[in-house]
Amino acid sequence: MPMLTVVDDRTGVAVTVGERPSRLVRLAVLLPPDDHEISGQALRVLLIADLARRVLEGLHGSQVRTTVVGSAVALEQAAERLRALWIVPPDEVRSGLDDPAGHPELVVTAAGERGGEIPGELPVLLAGPITGHDADDTDPTAVRLAMLNVPRTEPATLDGEQLTAAARRLDRWRAEVAAAARQPSAPIPAAVMTRIRAACDDDLDATGLLQALDEMDDEVPAGARLETLLYVDRIVALDLARGLTAG
Repeated sequence: MPMLTVVDDRTGVAVTVGERPSRLVRLAVLLPPDDHEISGQALRVLLIADLARRVLEGLHGSQVRTTVVGSAVALEQAAERLRALWIVPPDEVRSGLDDPAGHPELVVTAAGERGGEIPGELPVLLAGPITGHDADDTDPTAVRLAMLNVPRTEPATLDGEQLTAAARRLDRWRAEVAAAARQPSAPIPAAVMTRIRAACDDDLDATGLLQALDEMDDEVPAGARLETLLYVDRIVALDLARGLTAG
């Protein structure tokens, strides 16, 4: 049975996640140490962890327990913003990995931050730097999409051009959901499902997953396109079902 495989960004070694018999996956998220408020960099770290959680729970039926190492006050103050970005709240917040939270199976943190705190045997996903910021009137799901659309270790820029492009992409998918909802339902084609699962399990390839939506063959029936869009939305959490109320 296929499982999530990630590349440890410190060693370059591929690691399978979720092999333990208990089906419980402990995920540790280390926020930048000086983040007394949730910065764009911290958001990107939390988003990568959220994607990992959704893949493990949604595709593989794992139970995920997420521990954030960082400021509980900063997370509480940012709670509304995190909800708007569809980031699942952590199960617990701690001050360090040395706390008795169990042995994490995967660690997510920012590149160049807190590496000395992470034991060498733990696989690590590193979030690249991020510049720019989202305006107050920007759809938070467009911000989420703009971040997901950049491979995790590469620098990401949240400027007007990127956010506008993300918003247009969302509008197109939501309009497609609204139109397809009027047609008979149909199953997701096997080839499309294979591509979706391969992207998810191949190092959390969010860009490949999003491309799968853009590149669906025109011959895929409307009902199957709807099921595909909603299925993928369970993983990427872009509120594509908003198109059902807008249609």
